[in-house]
Amino acid sequence: MPWQVLIGNLAAVSLVISVWMHLHYKLYRLSKVQAKLGFGLMMGLGAVLSMILSVEIDSGYYLDLRSTLLAVSAVYGGPLPVLVTGAFTSVQRISMGGGGVEPAAELVGAGDEALYAAKKHGRDRVEAAADRARAA
Repeated sequence: MPWQVLIGNLAAVSLVISVWMHLHYKLYRLSKVQAKLGFGLMMGLGAVLSMILSVEIDSGYYLDLRSTLLAVSAVYGGPLPVLVTGAFTSVQRISMGGGGVEPAAELVGAGDEALYAAKKHGRDRVEAAADRARAA
């Protein structure tokens, strides 16, 4: 049963990425900031959809593919889209409740930082960000 739900989760994530790939060509008139906000919004909505389709593995602990969309948002979008995606993800996770809220929020923040560092500064900064994330 959990595998079927996770396959549906993968399909939803793929659909969101596909929709953005088709839409962003049509939105060429937008400014760079508007396009980045749109990208972050789309990835954030995809992360929320992924969390809605999640599998509860323990009371308050969920398994889903939201990290995939956070990574895509950070690597391809930069700081503004990853902040928007992270905000959507954090709000949805807090609204789901349970024992995993605090660790999930910490992972979203640490993941955002590490992924953006990977794009911006290269491998050395990624390792430093990963060390800070492990210490948190």
